[in-house]
Amino acid sequence: MARRNALFALLAGTLAIASAYASAFLPGDPPVWAGWAMGMGIPCCLLSVMVLGAVRGSESIGKLKYAFAFSGLVLCTGFALALGLPASEAAGAPLYLGLPLRAA
Repeated sequence: MARRNALFALLAGTLAIASAYASAFLPGDPPVWAGWAMGMGIPCCLLSVMVLGAVRGSESIGKLKYAFAFSGLVLCTGFALALGLPASEAAGAPLYLGLPLRAA
């Protein structure tokens, strides 16, 4: 069951990434959803591959589900925070660890 769910999630993540890339061919600026599709498709694919590597036959992944859930939460939160920041910064904006806010 875990293998089937991971394969479905891998397919969904790959389709999200492909749709984000395909949106670059649309006329005009890329749509807002393209960044979010890419930002959520990448962690989905990463977690799916991790689960596929951990599952043995038709068994479940056991207690690793907590580690994978935490990893997914951290990845999705990080991408969402980066996408939620304003698109541009002022020239005199403060630096964090010597980096602008979006890079930090």
